[in-house]
Amino acid sequence: METKKSIRNLFWKASNSDTSSAMDLIEKNIQESNEFASDMDIMIQVFHI
Repeated sequence: METKKSIRNLFWKASNSDTSSAMDLIEKNIQESNEFASDMDIMIQVFHI
């Protein structure tokens, strides 16, 4: 549940910042959690990053 909340927060931040900052946030979170990385694969497809 905490991971889902983190993803929502991440993409709220990503949508309110430039692309390079968004990618930095994404990379940081992927490094912190392997579970997050698999969710990111889905989110990247949805957001077309």
